Amino acid sequence: MYTNAEIRNQVERFYRDHAPDGSLEDAFVPWWLTRKFSLPVQEAIASAPGGSHDYGLDGFYFEFGDGSPVLHLIQGKFSKDPALIKKGTPGLRSDDEGLAGHIFR
Repeated sequence: MYTNAEIRNQVERFYRDHAPDGSLEDAFVPWWLTRKFSLPVQEAIASAPGGSHDYGLDGFYFEFGDGSPVLHLIQGKFSKDPALIKKGTPGLRSDDEGLAGHIFR
């Protein structure tokens, strides 16, 4: 698992190298999609357009396997402020390991 500093450095590099529209914060979900699902950069950027007024949906991914396809809906926060992250994620289950436990499952 990555440390917070390693994640921040990788997202900053992703933003510099691929310049998705929007802010550095908007680069987090496309970066995560490339890590979690091995998506090509342009597909990850297209699946996570960023910006506000998105009704809490920051990205998506269709996973096709042996059975029925799975639609992953992604809500991400990229901030140094844990209070901001907690405020933006009230619907997550409290019995899980927390946000960090979900990054690379």
